[in-house]
Amino acid sequence: MTLQQIQKALDLRRGGEARPWEYQVSLQRFTLRITASALAGNFHLVCLACERLEFDTTWSPIAITIERCEFGFVVYDRTYLRVECGVVAGQYNVMPLFDCV
Repeated sequence: MTLQQIQKALDLRRGGEARPWEYQVSLQRFTLRITASALAGNFHLVCLACERLEFDTTWSPIAITIERCEFGFVVYDRTYLRVECGVVAGQYNVMPLFDCV
């Protein structure tokens, strides 16, 4: 996915909920799971080569932005999230999928 495609997926879920899903220290890989009641499934924002992580345990409504910088990317959402990383990627509908009721 391109940066524009990832940002579009995040923008479609604006107002939804974000939850830190996974962190692998050895890979410096951080995954954020994003859901929105208006959309089925989920979206995972995957950050690789992480140098800095700051996040709340969960928050809503989300308004996540990704910007390029000298070392890669800054992913942020007001005071709830700040990730500085070398690579960003996105994945749709990662298991487990939960029904919205």
